[in-house]
This record gives sequence, C-alpha cells and structure tokens, in this order.
Amino acid sequence: MCLAIPGRIVEIIDGDGLERRARLDVGGTELEVSLGMVPEARVGDHLVSHAGFALRVVDPLEIPEL
Repeated sequence: MCLAIPGRIVEIIDGDGLERRARLDVGGTELEVSLGMVPEARVGDHLVSHAGFALRVVDPLEIPEL
C-alpha cells in the first residue's frame, strides 16, 4: 500500500527541470520533495507527495482534516 502525504510549499529551492525541489510543511514538520512532475507548483500551493516526489497540486479543500 502506498501513502501520499499532503503538504504546503513553504520554500522553493533553486533548480531546473527534474532538479527543482521544495520544502513542504506537513503538519508542522518540513519535508523536502522533488517538483519535477509538477513544474507549475508555486510557494503556498498544496501538494500530494510520495517517496520524495510531489505528485500533483491539489485544492486545499481536497485535503482531509487529521
């Protein structure tokens, strides 16, 4: 079973293409992920990530309350 983790981008780390990375706020913990699959992502966007890769940008209303 795979687990996708929702988070909000707090910082984008320099890089181009597959090297572009971001720091996510995941419930108060920071996590660094690759933005290679979501080049449209910007600071403040909410993402779903798995295994260090952002999978897609999501509407914050799609994220369930924990």
